[in-house]
Amino acid sequence: MAAPNESPKVVSPESLVEAVFANSDDGLVTYDLEYRYTLWNPTMERLTGVPASDVLGQNVLAKFPHLVTIGVDVLLRRALAGETVGGDNYEAKGPDGERRYFDRRVSPLRDASGTIVGGLVRVRDVTARRVAELTLQEREGLFRSVVENTTDAIGIVDASGRLHYANPALVRIGGYTEAELRGRSVLELVHPDDLAAAAEGMARMAEIGAVAPNEARWRRKDGSWRTLEGHSRSFLDRDGQLKIVLHARDVTEARVAREAVERAEAELDESRERLRASEKLEAIGRLVGGVAHDINNLLTVILSCADLLGRGAPSSSSSQDYLSEIVRASERGAALTRQLLTFSRKQPAQMRVLDVNTVVLELQTMLKRLIGERVELVASLGDSLCIQADPAKIEQVILNLVLNARDALGDHCGKIVIETSEIRIREPQDSIAPGRYVALRVEDDGVGMSDDVKKHLFEPFFTTKARGKGTGLGLATVYGIVKRSGGHVKARSAVGEGTSFEVLFPLVDDVADPRPVSMPAARPRGHETILLVEDEPPLRRLVHEVLAESGYAVLEAASGEEAVQVLDERGARGEAIDLVAMSSCPA
Repeated sequence: MAAPNESPKVVSPESLVEAVFANSDDGLVTYDLEYRYTLWNPTMERLTGVPASDVLGQNVLAKFPHLVTIGVDVLLRRALAGETVGGDNYEAKGPDGERRYFDRRVSPLRDASGTIVGGLVRVRDVTARRVAELTLQEREGLFRSVVENTTDAIGIVDASGRLHYANPALVRIGGYTEAELRGRSVLELVHPDDLAAAAEGMARMAEIGAVAPNEARWRRKDGSWRTLEGHSRSFLDRDGQLKIVLHARDVTEARVAREAVERAEAELDESRERLRASEKLEAIGRLVGGVAHDINNLLTVILSCADLLGRGAPSSSSSQDYLSEIVRASERGAALTRQLLTFSRKQPAQMRVLDVNTVVLELQTMLKRLIGERVELVASLGDSLCIQADPAKIEQVILNLVLNARDALGDHCGKIVIETSEIRIREPQDSIAPGRYVALRVEDDGVGMSDDVKKHLFEPFFTTKARGKGTGLGLATVYGIVKRSGGHVKARSAVGEGTSFEVLFPLVDDVADPRPVSMPAARPRGHETILLVEDEPPLRRLVHEVLAESGYAVLEAASGEEAVQVLDERGARGEAIDLVAMSSCPA
């Protein structure tokens, strides 16, 4: 800055131009109309490593012939014709051998009168910018390669959910074209049951940088559904607008597999429960079998004592009536023990001709107690209908069907109907041969069954009851008994319309076997020696007394070992034993 009262220093335009040329950060070169270099500034020397003294006065194209190859001669001519040409980017090695990037601009050079006297070339080192651009391009290319080749679905939506970009995986999963997806709201494609959660997730993305998990079923173009699971993240684009990146994976098959595994695990747990229930039932069966055997022994004592007392009582006395009541009650108890032994699988089947109507009538009182007062039990029985079967097992069939009907009624009042009739099948149907059958039907007006339930109806351990409320063995037992008895069973039901089970047994043209005579009028007598083997003392004493009263010589043994000892001792003395009497093993 000039001092006070000091005249400012005058700088000539030529000096000013020279200073600009010398201090410019750009390489500056001028050439005349003959294409001879007239200026080559210091920056140009630094960029090329060529001193000005080597080029000034030299023809541009003669000094650097390769410029013709890359078309620079055309740019020089265009500048001399008055045209400014820019944006000519090129790369070259610098003096240090490193690759560098330059931007070249060529313009006409005019004198004070505006006449073109040559050309001006400006060379700018843009290496830093170009490297940054190339790095960005490489990253963008890598990003695009990853996004377009990943199997994950990636999309970009705005705050309203409109899709601005969909990668090939998202296009493939949806079955749409990218054009069909672009501009469409992704919420339109979400399953109705998942829409509320998806919309809530979109609302949470208003905060920049928010990340939220998402899972939804997405409708394909063909109308099918795919389950997508992933996460979303919000960001601001170059224009400052909120955008959301959706990143999801198609987990449809994985979800199906996971659900299958969960079902299998649940079925396994259920199977374990069934196994435990089965083991409990087996243990109960063993216990019941042992108890029933003991009760049977007690009933045998009671019946035998009643028989002995009856012999001495006058036939017209009241004592005889009391004894008859004792006998009838004992026979009912014996029938009960037969059922218990059947349950425990220790009682062999006792096949005989029986009247189904008689079985129903004998069970009626017990059934009414079992189903309760809120349920009406109606028996509609046909004429005498005889079949060949084990009475205890037929009782179990009726009992299980009635209990199943009671459970179908739930807590509501209702009606259970037991109906018997004769039917004739003339043509084969559902593996049932033509012939005459006794039909036993048990109907209820309960909730009914779906088709899926009916498919599994007779499978062991299948139950619709809550866990711990049923074993699933009732109807399976019915099916097994009916099939072993040569019969058939089928169910008719619909949801809300009740259920009807129909059991068919081949009809027998015969009269039902009479019940065994409880107290015979006379008993045979003898004189032989009998070895009685019985571990129950009361029963052993009773049988001993009955046999002795009939004239037999009775020897006692409480066990098999004791019986062998008695046989050996008698044999050693030459004393014969005519008969060994022993009970069957309760096991």
